[in-house]
Amino acid sequence: FLHAALEDLLRSLEEWKLPLADARHLSDVPLEGKKPREKFTLGDLVAHRGRTVDEVIRQSVSANLERSNYNDVGEMVAALHRVGVSEGVFSAEFKGQLAAMSSRRHLIAHRADRLSVDGQDVIASLMKDVVEEWHRAVWLFGRALLTALSESEEA
Repeated sequence: FLHAALEDLLRSLEEWKLPLADARHLSDVPLEGKKPREKFTLGDLVAHRGRTVDEVIRQSVSANLERSNYNDVGEMVAALHRVGVSEGVFSAEFKGQLAAMSSRRHLIAHRADRLSVDGQDVIASLMKDVVEEWHRAVWLFGRALLTALSESEEA
């Protein structure tokens, strides 16, 4: 659930800021209803007739984010770059914890939280203090991110 909360924070940030980004950050976002990097024609725009360009961009970003995820710190950093936030918000204090949490989420989602030990599948253990460290890391990252956003809005 911590990873889901972190993803929701990043997805919400992108939904807010990405429609306002420049062309290079939007070039990977497909037109709503299209696949990434799929070309579209004026005929494809007919479905958007009557909407402003800003509305089409916002809806296309939103539709694309419905399928998005952030599987590792690199993808989180890429999301920050897309919306103009420095990766400096990733303090060494919590960057490693977020990476570990993301790896564990991958193990849970794709391997049913099982490890192979001496050729045998075993359920991985998870200690309470590890979860508490991850919780703290998500909280610290969220706080650092919101502080950075607040400072950029004031500038």
